[in-house]
Amino acid sequence: MQVPAAADGQRLDNFLLGELALPRTRIYRLIRKGEVRVNRGRAQPSTRLAAGDEVRIPPLREAPPGAPAAVPEGLCATLRAAQLLEAPGLRIIDKPAGWASQPGSGVQTSLVEIARATFGEGWQPAHRLDRDTSGCLALVEGRPAMQAFTAGDWDKAYLALAHGAWTGPTEQRWEDRLERRADGQVVAAQGDGGKFAAMQVRCLGSAGGASLLRCVLETGRTHQIRVQAALRGMPLLGDRRYGQRDRDAALGLAQRPGLTLHAWELAGPWQGERLHARAPLPAQWAPLLDALELEAPA
Repeated sequence: MQVPAAADGQRLDNFLLGELALPRTRIYRLIRKGEVRVNRGRAQPSTRLAAGDEVRIPPLREAPPGAPAAVPEGLCATLRAAQLLEAPGLRIIDKPAGWASQPGSGVQTSLVEIARATFGEGWQPAHRLDRDTSGCLALVEGRPAMQAFTAGDWDKAYLALAHGAWTGPTEQRWEDRLERRADGQVVAAQGDGGKFAAMQVRCLGSAGGASLLRCVLETGRTHQIRVQAALRGMPLLGDRRYGQRDRDAALGLAQRPGLTLHAWELAGPWQGERLHARAPLPAQWAPLLDALELEAPA
């Protein structure tokens, strides 16, 4: 395939991730084994492409083993109904919990494939949400739109239901240094290691052994909200990686909730305007808030 002008200067790995509906691990394996060639030569994932370069990839199966041949229309209909805002080259959607943002191990159909089947081949997520996190997520069309989104100062506010009563000032700034282990778990780094993580946290209500938090990210670390809350003894309800099953059970709810983390608001600049989208709380949050005697935010 020939590199289009819109991809000039893009890294090889990012280019292939945008062009091929394959798991990230498989793409890196193809590059590492020398099966991907740029202008007939071997290349690295970090190789910068130029418009007109020839990228050769080996024959690939149309779909990875176990993946459906086509995106079901029901998923496309769900995505169309989830759209919150549309602007040239940009759509903000209310991502359902359970949808993976990108292809990966164990993912049959990710938002990448659903977006392309619904809106066209050029569309893809501009950022990521954890698979079990619902709420505002931006889709962009083409590399220039991706670059424009990445360069913008976008504010991301989340709602989280956390175990424990809130103490101290209503508004706090949480700072930590986090590192990701080989098994994917994110933990507090030792000393000056890891990466700096910070966010603004405001308590919107505290009752029934839980607190409703509004979190505004200053940095975008993997699993950041979930980890920073857990480090303060306030793991999120239903968090199967960083949460506590016994505390979920102690709340006496009819069933254990899924991850209670929702990307509530997304706001930022786009083509001379400031856009703002808000995703309504998922329906499954209503009985949780009622049981905990917490009010949903206005």
